[in-house]
Amino acid sequence: MDFISIDQNSHSLWDTIPKLQAVAVRGWRGIHCVEDVDVAFTRRGAAGADSRLELVLERCYRGGVSDWGATLFYTEFLGRQPFDVRQLEPYTGWTTAALSRRLGVSVDELYDRYSVSDNWQLVGSSYAEDDRHHRVIGDLRLAEIAPFVLELLAQARRNMEFSFPEPEALARLAAWFSGEEERVRQLLQQHEGGRLVDLYASWVQAHVPAVVQVGVTSGRFSIEGERAEWSTRLLRAFIADYSFMAGCYNQALAEAELGLNALDQARGELPFFAVLRRDGRMVRVALALEGDRLVAGALAWKVDVATGALPLDDMSRDGVVCVPGKAVLLVLQARLAPHGAALVLPYRGSVYMPAARAFERRLRESGRLPDAVLPLCRVKFNFIEHWRGCHTLIRLPRYLCEALGGAELKADRVAEALPDLAAQARAELEQMRTPQGRDALAARLFGSDLKRRRELEARRRELAADPGTRSEAGRVWDIVKEVDRRMLERQTERAVRNLRLLDLDFCNSRGALLPWSIALGGQEFYDRLIADAEVYEEPA
Repeated sequence: MDFISIDQNSHSLWDTIPKLQAVAVRGWRGIHCVEDVDVAFTRRGAAGADSRLELVLERCYRGGVSDWGATLFYTEFLGRQPFDVRQLEPYTGWTTAALSRRLGVSVDELYDRYSVSDNWQLVGSSYAEDDRHHRVIGDLRLAEIAPFVLELLAQARRNMEFSFPEPEALARLAAWFSGEEERVRQLLQQHEGGRLVDLYASWVQAHVPAVVQVGVTSGRFSIEGERAEWSTRLLRAFIADYSFMAGCYNQALAEAELGLNALDQARGELPFFAVLRRDGRMVRVALALEGDRLVAGALAWKVDVATGALPLDDMSRDGVVCVPGKAVLLVLQARLAPHGAALVLPYRGSVYMPAARAFERRLRESGRLPDAVLPLCRVKFNFIEHWRGCHTLIRLPRYLCEALGGAELKADRVAEALPDLAAQARAELEQMRTPQGRDALAARLFGSDLKRRRELEARRRELAADPGTRSEAGRVWDIVKEVDRRMLERQTERAVRNLRLLDLDFCNSRGALLPWSIALGGQEFYDRLIADAEVYEEPA
């Protein structure tokens, strides 16, 4: 089968390479596109003149906003995922604001306490020229980014040396990192003065067989050459029937309930970007349809709103490289005949898929889906299940030690324990959705605190009933409130613990699977992981 793969963070500390190897060993041929048209990064509060970049731990802030760092990142072994505190509301019975008041902290402090992940990512200001034009990954030069590539490799090495403390595992890691660091040094020399995406392309190509070609997204979806009509097909469909297509898109977003922003149809917003090369930079700007003009920032082109025809030559002269859709559309664009292919995603890859599937279904039901659509395929590695029979020692991240009953455990014991812990976490979270369930769980987990509260409350009532001791009742009430605060805090932490345990399913197919496998059992372990991977077509 022919396939296409698209990914930003294309290097050996991510699951891109295992995914490509898994489909290649099954005889598939295709192309991996290093994503160069996505926004390079964001940082909350960053201004256009702020050129500072840094590797930081991904987290959420008040309201669920977060920085964006998909250009370059590494998720620590068994690491926490970023956490929006609003997820706790169904399980505590309180809004985020009310919960923070009852815990005696601010909303920001609540986010500081619970939202931080173990994902190191490169963040910075995305602005180029003004707040409409944003730097894309293809704009990043190695002169700017190479130090962070090396820093991330060093951070990943420290994390793995902590996580796999036995001498045999450390020796395997030392050999792997020695080879990989030398590879990167050579590639940095080869691409000196070049772009990050070119480094990524060479890095991936060094690890995958020749049946996998490596390119960039902007080249695949270029508005020039033989694929121009194909790459602009969905944009032309929006222009030719804006009201229907935009409505269909917004309905799909609403159905998926992912919190994505709907199109402002009154302003003619389109779910596409113009990626431009101008003044030696590569930037993108949102597209809009204003009457019979396609507008991209200060640029505009007259279009045929009856057919959707685009003045591609004029757009090219103005620096437009491609007009990719937002993530919800890109997964459809990549799979359209005649130049599309089966899109290969990892298991648990792309949070936008429910909206993408809903949009595709609505187009199909209306009879407006252009041409044949090729399959969407998933690769599932079942990484943790492969630990069964593996006796390599794992040093756990702190947040897992209590649940697993120790700081260091053999890999096979972790693999055996996690399914039961996940089932328990799922059951407890379901129980916590009702007041009665929360009370029953508290009686089981915090029985001594409840007993003390009952005793204190009885004492408070007794003191309040006697005018001579009534003043003491207030002091006892303060103690009762502190017991209540502590029980709510423990209930909150239990909900966070359970949600994080369920998040470990992410680690089952995502992350630095290659070096983690080397640490656990060497090349033989990794080869078995690739050979055993599930590659399947996802139902529409």
